[in-house]
Amino acid sequence: MPSYVIGDVHGCLDGIFSLLEAIEYNPKNDYLYFLGDLVNKGPDSIGVLSWIMKQKNCKSVIGNHDLFLIHSIVNQTSNPSDTTKSFLTKTDAIDWLCQQPFIIEHQNTLMCHAGIHPKWTDQNISDIVKEQMTFITAEQLKRFYHQPRWQLKAMYNDPLFIMAVLTEMRFLDPINFTLSQGTNDNDPLDQERIAWFDVKSMNHTKKDILFGHWAKLSTVKNHHTTCLDGGFVYGGTLLCQRLDDGKIFKIKHPKQRNV
Repeated sequence: MPSYVIGDVHGCLDGIFSLLEAIEYNPKNDYLYFLGDLVNKGPDSIGVLSWIMKQKNCKSVIGNHDLFLIHSIVNQTSNPSDTTKSFLTKTDAIDWLCQQPFIIEHQNTLMCHAGIHPKWTDQNISDIVKEQMTFITAEQLKRFYHQPRWQLKAMYNDPLFIMAVLTEMRFLDPINFTLSQGTNDNDPLDQERIAWFDVKSMNHTKKDILFGHWAKLSTVKNHHTTCLDGGFVYGGTLLCQRLDDGKIFKIKHPKQRNV
């Protein structure tokens, strides 16, 4: 059964369909993994979730936009976004999102939205996989969004820090390995922060890590990690990797096709 890993979709249902055509998707035999951020920014977040939910061989990790949507709905936040408003009556979609994991293990591959903390041990990762379905509660999400995530201490068994790593991590403090602010590409001259995949010493067994979340990295490979966020919603590319042989598929945004 061929397996495909797809980067950040952000509500672009047409992009999914174009990609499925390119990989000659067979719903009876193929398995699809999405790397989170299924919703927001694009034109059809409900359409994306509705289509994915109908597929038998399909799973997604939770991204930061997915997690914030869940929080906005379950905690009835003030001034909801247009995306949140569109999901107020789609309780089945929110229930489905809540049932998705933060990490997916597949043979020698780990899939997540933002990345795997280099100082987590194999036991840390195993515990997260076992406990991840208990992380999302209304009260815990309130606490999670109560403060900036880079202010969280690097406590590797803390669900709040775990969710922050798996959905929002880009840079780390090179001394204490807490999350650092920053959305731009890594600057090797910056001594105060380091991209998580550039930390040389890992505490966990080296595995292939597929992640999204960082559109400016695109398909840049760093050591044992690959970013599959091609910034499709911004006019970039929708990226996909076939796990069986590592082949990368790219779908250009319509804006590029018309140039």
